[in-house]
Amino acid sequence: MKTEHGHKVVDKVTIDQLIGGARSIKSMLWETSLLDPMEGIRFRGYTIPELQEKLPSFAGAPDAGEPLPEALLWLLLCDEVPTKEQTDALTAELHSRAKLPAHVEPMIRSFPKGMHPMTQLSSAILALQTEVRARGMRRAPVAGTEPRRATARSHGNHALWPWPPSGAGARHAVAAFATAPRVC
Repeated sequence: MKTEHGHKVVDKVTIDQLIGGARSIKSMLWETSLLDPMEGIRFRGYTIPELQEKLPSFAGAPDAGEPLPEALLWLLLCDEVPTKEQTDALTAELHSRAKLPAHVEPMIRSFPKGMHPMTQLSSAILALQTEVRARGMRRAPVAGTEPRRATARSHGNHALWPWPPSGAGARHAVAAFATAPRVC
């Protein structure tokens, strides 16, 4: 993209926009979501009503209820709509990673009572780094759950799991994230 389109102008910027916190400046390329003022948020190009029709739901089949959060996570990480089996495998993996490391809970409990919640959350997530190194990339894929696009890529790290290292870290953080609020 850079080679073909690198010279193209994306937006014009005023000093007022810079002083105002870069509001309304088109300056980033992203693939996972888009917030449209008229139709709402899109995830990987799909509107929320479209995802309600396509993603596996709590009842099982798409369009049988609200989509599973893990199905949306799979879509964001892999850029493909998951099957029910893929979603169930991701759910099982997240549950297997959900236990907080022993050093995180005492750290959270030691925070001053007036500490901002986002500071607490950021600190707790950063403390999970030890687990990502210890467990993050040593997990073999569950048969039939490998994302097609990710499986075809070579990440150069000889990992068994088809996602890049950031994917393992993200899955561990998401799993532990659900546990951390119970400590507070």
